[in-house]
Amino acid sequence: MVAKIMVGKNMNGALSYNEIKVSEAKAALLHADGFLLSLEQLSFQDKLFVFSNRTELNDRAKSNCVHISINFDKKDALNKSDLLSITEKYLKQIGFNEQPYLIYEHYDAAHKHVHVVTTNIRSDGAQIPMYNLGRDKSMKACRTLEKEYGLVNATSKKQGEVESLKPILEKVIYGKSETKSAISNVVRAIIRDYKFTSLAEMNAVLKGFNVEAYRGEKGTKMFEKSGLTYHVLDKKGNHIGVPIKASSIYTKPTLKNMESIFLANKSKKILHKK
Repeated sequence: MVAKIMVGKNMNGALSYNEIKVSEAKAALLHADGFLLSLEQLSFQDKLFVFSNRTELNDRAKSNCVHISINFDKKDALNKSDLLSITEKYLKQIGFNEQPYLIYEHYDAAHKHVHVVTTNIRSDGAQIPMYNLGRDKSMKACRTLEKEYGLVNATSKKQGEVESLKPILEKVIYGKSETKSAISNVVRAIIRDYKFTSLAEMNAVLKGFNVEAYRGEKGTKMFEKSGLTYHVLDKKGNHIGVPIKASSIYTKPTLKNMESIFLANKSKKILHKK
């Protein structure tokens, strides 16, 4: 069992990511906690309304959106009831059981996995501390639940096997799916899986999935202001469709943020070279 916690300040983006998966029949909403309507009655706006009301209680918070993915081994035989039970116990053990949350089962990988959308803003406006949450509570919860449910222990697996517990990444085909969501999926995945140290290296990977990060031509206002947009590429490698601003993607892969990642990757790259 492997859990990954992502934090940010774009609840609309995290919610949209999962809802688009549902609309494409690549996911299903399993459970909603802290919402007044039933699962079947909840609209996108109903879900966003509850989260927005909560996050507005603390306008000083640097992050208020928590997006968690929980992945299981291919050998773990789990039904929907098991997935829900394990996820709810996991949330309780990391201190999020009293928060409003949505649990989605995703079908875009060969193994069982769920996504949770929630917030770290409590009902009194205070924040749930996120610093070292993954190291101090999440990993402990995963090991405890592995024993309780007889799951495959992730720490006993080789790195290559753990790396396989990821959604299947598809090339972006213009018009096949919503552009912003498709680009966001690719960008997030390649940042997670590769250790590039420059925009050129990043684009070498992105182009394999029909996407390009573009700074604009030298001398333009966009270039001088360190702007960055993401484009879908056609079969000839040309930009097609409307570009997506980096700042509008909920993981915020702007040039400034990417340059910080490039710098951090310089030392990490040595370990991942093989």
